[in-house]
Formats: sequence, structure tokens, C-alpha cells
Amino acid sequence: MLRRSLLVSAVLLAGSFGFVGSAKAAPGPSVDATVQFGVSLGNTCVWGTTPTVGVLAVNGADDGLETTTPASVNINCNGSALLTVAAPTQLPGTGETTTNNIATLTTSIGTTTDTGTGVSVTSTGINEDVTVSMTADTVASPQVGSYSYEVVVTAAPL
Repeated sequence: MLRRSLLVSAVLLAGSFGFVGSAKAAPGPSVDATVQFGVSLGNTCVWGTTPTVGVLAVNGADDGLETTTPASVNINCNGSALLTVAAPTQLPGTGETTTNNIATLTTSIGTTTDTGTGVSVTSTGINEDVTVSMTADTVASPQVGSYSYEVVVTAAPL
């Protein structure tokens, strides 16, 4: 009887340990999460291609310089903006100092000079090459030498 009791106890003990490892809970329901993305953008302007270099030559009156090939650069504004151009700045060179240096900015929607109010871009924006030309006066016929200028073009989003 003692043997039978030990045998039954051993079977019960072994059975309880064998079932502990195999008892598993059922998986819970899946849970969804929603994430959102957003941005609030204002008007922006970006200069595109590397500007091309303009070319100057002696004007027809032989009293200054004028553009024979305008400089150009691409501008891309996604909304309203104001495009302006500054007066040409003469860089150091071997040519004489010029006066009355005037720059002109030309787009498909308008033209302005460095003394003008600029070209207003509408809310539809602009994506095109704008051109810049210039003139510079000399006292008489331009003297032999090297003449170089910089012109700053600005695109200000509105």
C-alpha cells in the first residue's frame, strides 16, 4: 500500500509539472495606432542653375559699355514674391572707373531696373530663367582694360 501510494504520488507530481509548461494564454486582439504627418509651408524662393556670365561690349555711341549677352539664372518661387536687382558694382580691373552703372532684370512677367520697384510675382509663383543686363558710362571712349561687374538679384517671398 505504501508502494501504491508512492506510485500515485509520483504520477500526480510528474503530471502536475508536465502540464505547467504547456499551459498558454490565448493571444489578445490586435491593436491599431494611427500616426499623422503634416507641414505648414510659407512662400519660398530657390535659385536654380548656376548663373551664366553676361558679356559687355562698347556701346554704339562709343561712350560706355552695354550688354551683348545677358546673364541669366533660374528662379523658382512657389508663391508671391518680389524680384529686385541692385546697381552693378564695378570690380577692380585695369579699365577706367565707370559711372551711371544701371542693371535691368527681365522676366516673362515684367522688367525692372535697379532704381525700379521690382517685379511682383503673383501667388501662382514663377519658375523660369530671368535675365540681367547692364550699361555703364565712361567719360569718352572706353579705355583699354579689363571691366568686370557684379549685380545682386534678390527674390523676396511675400
